[in-house]
Amino acid sequence: MEDSVRRTVVICTDGSEQSILAIRWYRINIRHATDKVILFLAAELKNDDSSDPGKMQADRARYIQGVRTNMAKLMGELGIEHEFVSKDIGGSPGMHIVEFAEQQAHATCLVLGSRGMGALQRAFFGSVSDYVVKNSSIPVVVVPAPKPRPSPAQ
Repeated sequence: MEDSVRRTVVICTDGSEQSILAIRWYRINIRHATDKVILFLAAELKNDDSSDPGKMQADRARYIQGVRTNMAKLMGELGIEHEFVSKDIGGSPGMHIVEFAEQQAHATCLVLGSRGMGALQRAFFGSVSDYVVKNSSIPVVVVPAPKPRPSPAQ
């Protein structure tokens, strides 16, 4: 690919170590200087049975601002210009990630981290990365969680 071609890369983030690993992987492995990078946060609307919807909204706004601030610092350290987009969602983040990347960002590529859940956990809770891979019409890179290394023998 020529450097003059501008790609739009959506990197999913929630501030977790897995999403930070995905950002670092992107920078080391596939970044082009001309890429347009969009960090996307699908912020789930969780019902914590609070009787104060204003408190729930304020907590969510603080969470989103915290992720935005932390990611801006990281991206600055890595020398990556970016946009930050968040969307309040209900239900599966995977559906919203695919919709945003394809229909709103018109992304060339989608990068996300994997929490490394086992088969049983995926069966009960589902996997965002599995959903995205199966339902996206654009290339998806899933950066796996690192496997624990065995301790050296004594």
